[in-house]
Amino acid sequence: MINPKAYDHEQQTMEALSLPGMMMLELNSLEHGYYPDSCRGVEAVLAVAEERQTPVKVFTGIGSRSMPQQWVGHVKKHPQLPFVFLHMGCFDYGYGCVELAIEYDNIYLETSNQYEVQILKKAVNSVPKEKLIFGSSYPERFTRCSIDVFEMFHLDEEYKQYLYIQNSKRLLNISGEIKIK
Repeated sequence: MINPKAYDHEQQTMEALSLPGMMMLELNSLEHGYYPDSCRGVEAVLAVAEERQTPVKVFTGIGSRSMPQQWVGHVKKHPQLPFVFLHMGCFDYGYGCVELAIEYDNIYLETSNQYEVQILKKAVNSVPKEKLIFGSSYPERFTRCSIDVFEMFHLDEEYKQYLYIQNSKRLLNISGEIKIK
């Protein structure tokens, strides 16, 4: 997780991405106390991520510093950079996250902490299956409980493969076969 308010945020980003196995960056505007659309350091972090073709996870969902719409300017400026909207905006901004994922090709939705069935149903029915990424918030929550939520939608096997495996593999550029049970 990079704090774009830190004086050395660009150096931290480059150092983080030089570590073995580092495949994503995270920006958490709530935890670090900034507004994504007005914090100057965000753009420097995203420029490094884009140069290194590294997806960026952004926290969405609680309070005025984590509204998904605050990221839209960055999403537009970096159309080749994948943005993963964590928690699908939780309860406050879930519907907005779904609408943004429909509108912008480079926005993906991660499902942990999103238990509002109506929001998940809207996402499953309207967001391309290539853009939903399963998340469970383990160890705070049991993974099985998160899976059970999706079982309510009676998804076909192809959709489950995308949700649970294929989308993450594609974003992280992982090859090889992984099967779900």
